[in-house]
Amino acid sequence: MEEVKTKKMKFNMKKIYTFIFTLTLFNIALAQTIADPGVNGAKTLPEPGLVNGQGTFSFNFQNNGDRQLDLAPVPTTIKITLNKLDPILNAGALQVSGAGADYFNWTYNSGTHTITGTQNKVIPAAASPQQGVGGPVIFEVIFTAESTQAEATAGTGNGGNVNVQPGAGGNGDANNDNTSGYTYTSGFLPVGFGFTTASFSGGKLKVEWETVSEKDNESFVIEASTDGEKFVALDKVSTQAPDGNSDAKIKYTYSRDWQEIAKQFGFSPIQLAIMALLLISSLVAAKRAKKGAMFLSLALLVTVGIGCRKENKELDVDEYPTVFVKIGQINKDGTTTNYSKIVKVTAE
Repeated sequence: MEEVKTKKMKFNMKKIYTFIFTLTLFNIALAQTIADPGVNGAKTLPEPGLVNGQGTFSFNFQNNGDRQLDLAPVPTTIKITLNKLDPILNAGALQVSGAGADYFNWTYNSGTHTITGTQNKVIPAAASPQQGVGGPVIFEVIFTAESTQAEATAGTGNGGNVNVQPGAGGNGDANNDNTSGYTYTSGFLPVGFGFTTASFSGGKLKVEWETVSEKDNESFVIEASTDGEKFVALDKVSTQAPDGNSDAKIKYTYSRDWQEIAKQFGFSPIQLAIMALLLISSLVAAKRAKKGAMFLSLALLVTVGIGCRKENKELDVDEYPTVFVKIGQINKDGTTTNYSKIVKVTAE
């Protein structure tokens, strides 16, 4: 009986030792695989900037760990504190781009001048420490106040600080990573442009833009281009600011038939008619998904591609042509010294 009890005790001890050994190996393996989100390379451009001028604030985000960063109830967040910069908003949405931006939902608190990025998906593990997963995060901004080179060096110029706050998604590095980038200004612009958008909708060119401030402003000129370099003036729009001065945001909308505008680019009435016909047939084909309609669109495309030329150069007529738009600000003295950014017209 005593011998049986001894054997049983040895067997149980063996199971305990095996469990402890397995748990130790698991903990070692777990310690070797961690998620490690980080940020670096913050910068504000241009350097120097202009008060009321547009620019960018950017940095790089990456998960450098060999374990994915899970989406947890307490997600990883990124806090960006801006100084003498305002982000450009369109209907409340931040104008942000870059591969690293897609892993977060971004919001802005105008009271604290703080942008918050909240993790919205699982961030994969890095292939190696030198190949982190993520990429650049780029915000469109406006320079709101002047500063000097000395202020930029001291971290009180135009720019901001970026800080990663670890969540509960498996982050193995409890330290907050941060990076800062500041610049300075060297002059003023009379008008500060916010967002600018342009689209083709219902046969019309629609342009919308916003000003965040205006001083001694007379009007705006809408210019368009087919290559993004040589622009043609389309129309003028008067300022809505009282006597050309305002410290509040003002939104502007311009709309005009595309065929009227296209004539200013040299398209003939026949070319414009074919473009419109092909656009309609393409929309019908896409909506109904019928082979007959698709073949009709293809036949029209081939016909136009052969016969529709401008200065011996074939036109892209299976859709609205590529067009770029920018807004020029005209001072009361008649000079145009300030332009919005150039935007590509999208088709709605």
